[in-house]
Amino acid sequence: SAVPSEETTRKQRLAHHHHALMRRAHLASWCRMVAGALAAATLLASAAEFRSVNVPAALLYDAPALSATRVAILTEHYPVEIVSQTSEWAKVRDSAGQLLWIENKALSPRRTVLVVIHQAEARSAADANAPVVFRAEQQVALELLDSGIGPWIKVRHRDGATGYMRADQLWGL
Repeated sequence: SAVPSEETTRKQRLAHHHHALMRRAHLASWCRMVAGALAAATLLASAAEFRSVNVPAALLYDAPALSATRVAILTEHYPVEIVSQTSEWAKVRDSAGQLLWIENKALSPRRTVLVVIHQAEARSAADANAPVVFRAEQQVALELLDSGIGPWIKVRHRDGATGYMRADQLWGL
């Protein structure tokens, strides 16, 4: 058999090297695409959905049926995290982390948050040095007005006063 010339051997090595580089580039591109898709899916999966109780007293059950055991009562405006839903029921998480069932008709899309420290101060601006406009005790529900202010959340008290509270002092975000 004929021995390939040095030039033919060099061209074959270059062609092999080029194909290997192209395979790596395609693999890297595919990996970036998959990583991006996974990151987007994780972000969407981690975005919690919250609602608030829209009746004076909402019963919570251990299963999605009126015949199930009544476990708790939540008051109007109390925020809950939606974990899953059927056509008539929602499995929710409360601020204590308890998973229970509530009728969908007892929920509102209106967003509220719950004070989780002894007493939270609402300020006139999203600034720790701004004047205090009102204080809210632990477990008080406040209407969520704006959550896009860094560590500050704009809220409204049921008496109409508005102010900015630190997000780490609230639950329901």
